[in-house]
Amino acid sequence: MSCSSCHGERLPLLDEKPSNEECFKCHGSYEALAAKTPGKDHPTRNPHESHLGPINCTVCHKAHQPSVNYCMDCHKLFEMAPIPGAE
Repeated sequence: MSCSSCHGERLPLLDEKPSNEECFKCHGSYEALAAKTPGKDHPTRNPHESHLGPINCTVCHKAHQPSVNYCMDCHKLFEMAPIPGAE
C-alpha cells in the first residue's frame, strides 16, 4: 500500500488521520465489517458494532504504530482475538 491509499492524493497535515470514509472505500461500511466480525463465543461483543456507536477506525487501527484494542480499555476481562497489526 502507498501513503495515498489512506491519505488520498495530498500530503496529510501533521497528526492528520484518514477519515472512516477513506477506510470504507476498501473495507466496506460499519455494517459490512460487523457482519464479518461477530464475537465467536459472545456475538454481542463485536468491535465494529459498538455500544458507543460509530467510532473512528483509527482509534484501534494504526498504520504507523501497533494497533490497539480500544474495547479492552474498559472491558479488561473480555476475551477477544488479537487485532491485526497489534504486534
